[in-house]
Amino acid sequence: MALEDFIKKFEEIKVLVMGDAMLDIYIKGDASRISPEAPVPVVKVSSIEYFLGGAANVANNVKSLDAKVYFVGIVGCDDYGEKFLSLLNKRGIEFLGLKKEIPTIVKARVIARNQQMIRYDIEEYYKNKYKKEITDKIIDLKDKFDVVILSDYAKGFFTKDLCKNIIKVFEDKPIIVDPKPVNADKFKNATIMCPNQNEARQIAKNDDDLIKIGKKIVKKYNLKYLVITRGEDGLFVTDGKEHKNYLASAKEVYDVTGCGDTVTAVLSLCIASGLDIFNSSYIANKAGGIVAGKFGTATLSREELINSLKND
Repeated sequence: MALEDFIKKFEEIKVLVMGDAMLDIYIKGDASRISPEAPVPVVKVSSIEYFLGGAANVANNVKSLDAKVYFVGIVGCDDYGEKFLSLLNKRGIEFLGLKKEIPTIVKARVIARNQQMIRYDIEEYYKNKYKKEITDKIIDLKDKFDVVILSDYAKGFFTKDLCKNIIKVFEDKPIIVDPKPVNADKFKNATIMCPNQNEARQIAKNDDDLIKIGKKIVKKYNLKYLVITRGEDGLFVTDGKEHKNYLASAKEVYDVTGCGDTVTAVLSLCIASGLDIFNSSYIANKAGGIVAGKFGTATLSREELINSLKND
């Protein structure tokens, strides 16, 4: 079976994405003068754009590849939460999460002439008090999904008990985790962990040798595989014994923002479609290269991915 045939199967796959929900806002305009009130630029706003951020960007990447996507996170009962849910709905991503009395996490960037002037955040760390509600939801739906993605931004969604429950409920499904180092211990017994290179070094306590890092993390967290995204340097994959490096495939790298989310999404779909870890990593690396050649937090289509394989 050709690699392209596995990609064609993506539309049959049902994916559950869980994690920290965020709303990304881009406020764009022109800055041609300095404020008389303080020595700062005045940005005359020409547009305000809203995007799915955090774990929801992973869901958005999965959706762009034509799979069926369901998202579990927590949003606030506020205007930003409503905007977030409307974006999910517009993309055809079903929300199975919770609305609670917490602020919806917002990352807002003010950009003038393609230069980010400032970013302001709205967030309040919350230790998830709702793990029983979430666990009850996923128990009822456990047979509905082919693969589970846990996307961690260390904002409070993933608690130790919730992670233990998720991994137990879905023990017969592939569970792919993109962790923050501070929470890595919570994801023991997952199928695959997908940190970036800097995060992997932190998880492994700053070892510089990728092979040693791989063996250490796979063993410590009882993983089947570790996939390390390396930005412009490509991707490293290991099962703790065998390993392989894939060089970056982008002809020109414009922006690596969001590449990790793309790699996680494509890797998860490849695994769910029946591909082995090394072929899955090869395709995921191709996907990361395509997105790195785009500006901003971008996604890619199945057609782009299939064409990239044909051009090898």
